[in-house]
Amino acid sequence: MYHVAIMNKKVGTIERILSGIKKVESRWYVTRRAPYKKIKRGEKIYFKYSGKEVIAKAEVEKVIFTDDLNINKIGEIVKKYSKEIDFINPNYTEWGIGKKYVVLIWLKSAHKVIPFYVNKSGFGLGTGWMCLKEDPMKKV
Repeated sequence: MYHVAIMNKKVGTIERILSGIKKVESRWYVTRRAPYKKIKRGEKIYFKYSGKEVIAKAEVEKVIFTDDLNINKIGEIVKKYSKEIDFINPNYTEWGIGKKYVVLIWLKSAHKVIPFYVNKSGFGLGTGWMCLKEDPMKKV
């Protein structure tokens, strides 16, 4: 499976992945949604900013899924992995309330790609993650 992650342009997340500062992509959810239980080691993730072209790619080195989160579990995860996740705001007591699921994705071999657009039809306007059966770069 191939994945497209839509990232936050304000904090330069993709550049932080490419530079090696951000080693783990994390997705925190109230409900189960992609990539929870839909991503595994060896798969590829393409990265793009909202409304922009895909500009980078990485391979999944390792994945951890955690459910039944509570404020204590969130605190443990933040304490253990905050540097690798490259938290901009590690104050989990603000943003972590109500989150029940987390996916931690270790990245390797991150690099730029020739920019291309990916069709988000069928995924919804507000989606932050797409799981694809075919490599979207093959359509370029």
